Amino acid sequence: MPNNTEVFLLSPRGRLRWSIAGLMLFQSLQPAFAAGLAAANGPGGTPQIHNQQGVPVINIVAPNASGLSHNQFLDFNVDRQGLVLNNALSNGQSILAGQLAANPQLQSQAASVILNEVISRNASQINGAQEIFGRPADYVLANPNGISVNGASFINAPRASLVVGKPELQDGQLQGLNTQNANGKLTIQAGGLRNDDGRLDLLAPQIDSQGQIRARDELNLTAGRNQVGYTDGQVHASATASAGTGQRIDASLFGAMQAGRINIVSTAEGAGVKVGPTQIDGRDGVSISSAGDLTISGQAAQDNSLNGRLANVRSSQGDVALKAAADLGLAASEVSGRDVQLSAGRNLTLSSLESKQLRESRNNWNNKFWGITYETYDQTITDRDSRQHGSTIKASRDASLQAGADTRLQGSSVTAGKQLKVDSSGDLTLSAANEISEHRDRGNHRKHLWKANWDNSSRSERSIASQLKAGGDAAVQSGANLRLEGAVVQNGGDLILGSKQKIEIDTATRSQSNSNSSYSGDLTGGSFFGKNGSGDKAQTLNQRSEVNAQGKLLIAADDVRISGSQVRGKTDASVISQQGSLTIDGVQDSSLSNQHDKDSKLFGLVKDEQRSRVASSTLVLSELSSDSNLQLKSAADLSVVGALVEAADKLKLDAVGNIDVLAAKNTEQTTVTTDSHGFSAYAKETQVATDTQKGSRQYRAGIRYEQVEETRNSDTTSHQGSELKGGTVALASQAELTLQGSQIGAGQGGAAWPPRTSTC
Repeated sequence: MPNNTEVFLLSPRGRLRWSIAGLMLFQSLQPAFAAGLAAANGPGGTPQIHNQQGVPVINIVAPNASGLSHNQFLDFNVDRQGLVLNNALSNGQSILAGQLAANPQLQSQAASVILNEVISRNASQINGAQEIFGRPADYVLANPNGISVNGASFINAPRASLVVGKPELQDGQLQGLNTQNANGKLTIQAGGLRNDDGRLDLLAPQIDSQGQIRARDELNLTAGRNQVGYTDGQVHASATASAGTGQRIDASLFGAMQAGRINIVSTAEGAGVKVGPTQIDGRDGVSISSAGDLTISGQAAQDNSLNGRLANVRSSQGDVALKAAADLGLAASEVSGRDVQLSAGRNLTLSSLESKQLRESRNNWNNKFWGITYETYDQTITDRDSRQHGSTIKASRDASLQAGADTRLQGSSVTAGKQLKVDSSGDLTLSAANEISEHRDRGNHRKHLWKANWDNSSRSERSIASQLKAGGDAAVQSGANLRLEGAVVQNGGDLILGSKQKIEIDTATRSQSNSNSSYSGDLTGGSFFGKNGSGDKAQTLNQRSEVNAQGKLLIAADDVRISGSQVRGKTDASVISQQGSLTIDGVQDSSLSNQHDKDSKLFGLVKDEQRSRVASSTLVLSELSSDSNLQLKSAADLSVVGALVEAADKLKLDAVGNIDVLAAKNTEQTTVTTDSHGFSAYAKETQVATDTQKGSRQYRAGIRYEQVEETRNSDTTSHQGSELKGGTVALASQAELTLQGSQIGAGQGGAAWPPRTSTC
């Protein structure tokens, strides 16, 4: 078979030429592929890639007349050794790659903007530093397939942008950045991302941050399918959440952020921004805006401790604005700044997270004699505790909270150095969060023919009040109902509490309880001898609300009720019900205890047993006062029950309906039942002497078995009257005034009340 293979022989000079060419090609391609870099021919040419001291160096393409160097890649990745973008017109020293020559592609003009665009379907991994060698330039990496960052940074870049999307060019200039049709997302892993030389812009349909992000100047995060102007950074157009791939568009931020100013925007309607237990620190200001929900939440400890990790959003010199088109929720979060604004299109919630701790100790031992156990002891002590980590808003100047629906604060606080404004279109509720402490001691002890066992437990709650505080004026208003439950509202200026429906200034309830069970006696459970005891006690206690204005106080709603709380206006104070009734009354602390004790012998033939039950209620007084004038005005009835109403100057009660000033009750009911069985000895004369006959002087003695059962009941009620006090006291009613078990005390100005007055 003929051999048709043709053989070409090269001269020694030809072989040398091809060897040098192959070596140069290998040197140019090998670092590109090793570092995950593959250049493509673009409108401005092809970027050149080579290796210097193990660091990839890219000679960027020459910029156009606008200073834009547009470089296109099939693959663009940065490993941990970093990467150098050569923008130098002369030789120099690179931080990452050492001595470098000038970029031969630049000729006489360096780039002012370096745009690296990935035109394939490959995502980018950025795990090291990117240095702009030579003239400083703004830097943009655009990859619609996704960008993952882990330990990335920028050197000599006044502005660095990572864009999961495409650039938009017009007349040779970078006009905008478009993420509307991108398929990937931007992920910042634990190694983080930083630009210590300037600004950072991050744009993607979805941003997931687990690592620290740091910028010297601005840090801008824009999540959603948007068209964003490059020069102004503003969103010019947005697609809805259902556009493109249809995936949920979100910003999930669990890594710390630090910058001069921080702006976070999520533009997809129905999507949201989630901030975890981390710190967002913008020296000159922080703004977080979501077209959907905005959730900022710390985290309770998972290590059986009472600690918690707070989410922290703060600005030391600027303002903080948190805005959500839907719900805005903070839990275990701290927000601080100069002016602080919270705005929700729907519900606004400031709540707490609960951490729990369980501790258990055991003590057991035994004693033996000649290998035989004659005594054992086993005790277990268990403690359970919880701690509330509330949300805190601190404004060195003004604070504003606004909701399009309901507003709720639970175990949280808002403090403003100057003015405070809370405006809720729906209900506004300030409630307490309860911390719990439980203790249980149980065990048994046996020695010879005797044993004892016990099981004792206690449980108590502590209420953590919600608080609104301001150094100046404050206005707290609701478009529906306003309710304070064990809350604190105080300010250094005038205070307005307003509602279009009902205002309730009430208490927060907490409980305390304990129980005990014990036995001591023989090994059979008391057949021969034994003492049993068991009992329990439960209390419901009230923590009052406190409203304290250093200036004027105005409380106005359709209906107003103040129960078991303290309300004070230092100058003039007015409480007005505009359509319904006005009630100022006390509340009741309650207690119920049961105890059962029994001492039994001889199978119950001899025993002493007692059962007791005590139920009581104690008044918690309401106090309404002013250091100047105080006016109570009702469009219907006005009731004062178990309360103190006091003004240093003029006190006036004015009602269209009845005015009732009544006493409240303290009660106690006690029931004690005793049951005694046993033998008793007796000796007596058979015939006892009387006035008409002598005694028999004969005696009879013996032992008899007796059973005595007795029940005692007591029911006690005491009245605690209301009291109206003022320099002058005036009561005006278009119906009747009833004064029952209460007092009206007036100074030199005296007291005046309507003719239809009944007292008892």
